[in-house]
Amino acid sequence: MTVFDRYVARHVLLSSLVILLVLLSLDGLFTAIRELQRGDSLRALTLIAWRVPISAYRYLPIAVLLGGVVGLGTLAMHNELVVARAAGASIWRIYLSVLHAGIPLAIGLALVGEFAVPPSAVELQRVKHGNLDSAVARQIGAGLWVRDGDRFIRVGGVVDDKTLRDVAVYEVENGGFGGIRFASRAEFDGARWTLYDVEQIQLSTQSIDRAQVDSEQVGALFDVAVLSTLSVDARWLAIGDLRDNLRYLADNGLQDSTLAHAFWRKIATPLSVLVMLLLAVPMVFGSARDASIGQRIFVASLAGLGYMLLNNVLVNVGQINGTPASFNTLATLCVFALFAAVLLRRCDNNIA
Repeated sequence: MTVFDRYVARHVLLSSLVILLVLLSLDGLFTAIRELQRGDSLRALTLIAWRVPISAYRYLPIAVLLGGVVGLGTLAMHNELVVARAAGASIWRIYLSVLHAGIPLAIGLALVGEFAVPPSAVELQRVKHGNLDSAVARQIGAGLWVRDGDRFIRVGGVVDDKTLRDVAVYEVENGGFGGIRFASRAEFDGARWTLYDVEQIQLSTQSIDRAQVDSEQVGALFDVAVLSTLSVDARWLAIGDLRDNLRYLADNGLQDSTLAHAFWRKIATPLSVLVMLLLAVPMVFGSARDASIGQRIFVASLAGLGYMLLNNVLVNVGQINGTPASFNTLATLCVFALFAAVLLRRCDNNIA
């Protein structure tokens, strides 16, 4: 990394982080206004705190686009980019310098989406729905534990609001375990729970009895209101959990386009950071002297909104038409990348 690379990357990185902080502040302000109308300031502060990782994950691509325009625009206003061009640096070379900020931001975004967003989404659901009297859910390690009276239920994963996988039910009697059931999945039909591929273990002071059954109806496994806490939006799940849920559905001959689109969005979101920076460069060089920072920010905001709108339209239409989730999710990314590359090439040719 040269001195020029570090200099450009620092401007882009600092501008992106400042704009992200502004967006997070506005998001927190709107959340506080909405929640304080209920008169619960502690709940409002808790919601704001748990929303920070999710909001950062959502807004960072747009913040990077705006930050790239502001950072490079500042350099253009002081004719520093003109000097770089005069020294022989092509626009593509300047974009490579910008990538020294973009790649760490993309990696950081992927890590936030994998490790910070999922637990924040679970806790956010818990705060929104309040404490449940009949059941208490806790996330411990890789699983979720639910208590309902004398039952302790471990849930390996929540596929949707009616399907759980890798379920273990522990019955407590007289201060000890009375029985254990292990099931590959549990499904709720609106009235009762059904366990599938069940291994039953009955414990007593004299023996341990085992039995294997294909399915077993258990009535009220636990209060179904708990599922509103456990079943978070698929967009906020870790990519490993999405992969496991999709594999589980495929093994059982099932499909879920929502999970598939969430999986591919997890892949596309970090890549969108690099595309946003690719789009920011021609916005600056196309009007390096004529446009003000405010005008550049306005155009970049429209481009960011256009990206989000087109992406949502293609995903929703694709889900209706049944087209592959990979195509629906990556199409917008590819279109904007191609568009930005064409603009960048035209700017390079015009300036040359």
